[in-house]
Amino acid sequence: MSKLTLVKDNENGRNYRYQYDALGRVVEENDNLTGIKTDYNYNKSGTIKRMSHLSGDTILDSFNYDYDLRGNQTQKEENGTVTQYYYDPLSRLKTVLSPDDEVLDYKYDDLSNIAGSVEIKGNRISETFYLYDRNSRLLLMETLQSDQDVEQRFSYD
Repeated sequence: MSKLTLVKDNENGRNYRYQYDALGRVVEENDNLTGIKTDYNYNKSGTIKRMSHLSGDTILDSFNYDYDLRGNQTQKEENGTVTQYYYDPLSRLKTVLSPDDEVLDYKYDDLSNIAGSVEIKGNRISETFYLYDRNSRLLLMETLQSDQDVEQRFSYD
């Protein structure tokens, strides 16, 4: 099976080169313009376990990922800071806890559409409500914040 090994952007002279493992997964990406190499490591189930950006032998940043038995991402470590992800019994994302004490909490309707979310950043709280049509297409997203309210409406052909 053929794999994409080179992407050329003739407009700015940037090239991306890709290398794959025996299972066909990208294990390395090289950017000729910046000289930055991205390495990908996978766990036994085939999901990304670690991603690192390198310049030569110097690690610029790294990301480590952990998953539960259902394959849900439970943790992301980015350069030493940890974000945690929690799920409900139906494997729907319930809560995200960020290293800066930021909290994002989701609620779902009976069709597993996101019905609402609450985001807490320090002393700032925003709440978002979602409304869907009978085909589960998003019609309205309304975000209420202490300093402003934002409403977005969606329509379909």
